[in-house]
Amino acid sequence: MIDLTKRQTKPPKPPRIVLYGEPKVGKSTFAAQCPDVFFIDTEDGHDYLRRELGDRYNGAQVTSFAAQRDGEHSFVEVLTALAKQDHPYRAVCIDTVDWLERMVHEDICAKYSATSITDKKNERTSYGQGYIAAANVFRDICLRLDRLRAAKGMTVILLAHSVCKRIEEPDAEGYDRFVMKMHEKAEAVIREWADMLLFARLETRTLATGQKVQGERVLISGGSRVAVVGSRTALPDRLPLNWQDFINAYNGKTEGN
Repeated sequence: MIDLTKRQTKPPKPPRIVLYGEPKVGKSTFAAQCPDVFFIDTEDGHDYLRRELGDRYNGAQVTSFAAQRDGEHSFVEVLTALAKQDHPYRAVCIDTVDWLERMVHEDICAKYSATSITDKKNERTSYGQGYIAAANVFRDICLRLDRLRAAKGMTVILLAHSVCKRIEEPDAEGYDRFVMKMHEKAEAVIREWADMLLFARLETRTLATGQKVQGERVLISGGSRVAVVGSRTALPDRLPLNWQDFINAYNGKTEGN
């Protein structure tokens, strides 16, 4: 029974970070700067990280959500190993979660013998039921990541690509905004789960001559209509796309400095 006469205190858990942005902007490099991070690679795109990091790179490529294939790893297998085995990793990064969504769709189609996630001839996937099933899978993924975070003290980083979406409002002029490149139901699950929803972009600046030149790679956490962003922890609206700058700002705010 809880004793309300005593102060209820718990140490803060590591953050749940979702970072999305344009391809090749530096999302994976940002996550790789996190100490002792283990990558779950859904894209087979980490050869450059292996070359750059050498022995400091740790990760596994997955080719399916749950299906076991000879000589290949599934996402469920790797996540289970991280939860059950002793290991030195202090963070896990899923790179990328939109490619994981494809695997989830393939798994649902195989499970229900559907031709696609929107197969109208299959009651399990017709009329949006396939996307609802996928969203439920992502709820389970988030729960498993939370258990991993609590049991192993691991920071969780989800990376995703972005897509530009037209936003129409009844009382204002429409505008374009970046969102995660996922179906809106699965995206909503991840967005609500995350402690921080961050957007990475390469900003450009215009010279006095009118010429546009590339600027710096930035991390946007608030104060912008360019992308859907937000944080439960107060952060500067903009930061350099660099892990050390980000974690310094995060620790400074959480410590009340």
